[in-house]
Amino acid sequence: MGLGHMRRNLLLAETLAAAPERPAVLLISGSREISRLPLPRGVDCLSLPSLYKDSQSRYHARSLDVPVQELVAVRSTAIAAALEAFRPDVFIVDNVPRGAQHELDRALARLRQAGRTRCILGLRDVLDEPEQVQREWTRSGNFDVIRRHFEAIWVYGDAQVNDVAQEYGFPRDIASRVTYTGYLDQRGRSTAELLAPELSRDESSSCSAWWAAGRTARCSPRRSPRRRFPMITGRCW
Repeated sequence: MGLGHMRRNLLLAETLAAAPERPAVLLISGSREISRLPLPRGVDCLSLPSLYKDSQSRYHARSLDVPVQELVAVRSTAIAAALEAFRPDVFIVDNVPRGAQHELDRALARLRQAGRTRCILGLRDVLDEPEQVQREWTRSGNFDVIRRHFEAIWVYGDAQVNDVAQEYGFPRDIASRVTYTGYLDQRGRSTAELLAPELSRDESSSCSAWWAAGRTARCSPRRSPRRRFPMITGRCW
């Protein structure tokens, strides 16, 4: 799970926990770093053994020296057991309907059988190249899984900026479940004032660069010795 996924889900957890109903919020994450972060009252985290994707989008165990299939089985069992014990009213799945390597299949089937949990898929408004997303979602059977298990799809964006349902060719019945929430407001968690002195230095020119996945980001070794390159990683790190 990259920084963007953690920031998004931490903000959702904080917002939900602050609601008048004061729900208990359990985050289930494949990044052990999330358990080291300050969590608001009413929120806790279950950390799973970690996976990572290589440049070819293949999954590997991040730390454990075990085959990826065994690690996925451990994660799948842990997720299903946690949800069975926690008995949530709402289960929000981030980004991948079936989870990494279909690890959510067992949990989704059990939740459907129990009949008390509403399952929601949360998506950012830009997923990947449309052709790649359509190919991967078709191969993984994501649309059929959404039909069986998910009542709604929350897109954390604005349809006037990017219409996810249209851009990625969602079938009509899937598109009808989409709600655009607007962009999530991170300003309450911002630490911009801490960065202002660092970024306000008198420099002749500035350059900004972003990476989608921190694990795969590489800083160029060829840079001018006269330039300073402050690194801004976000609140979570």
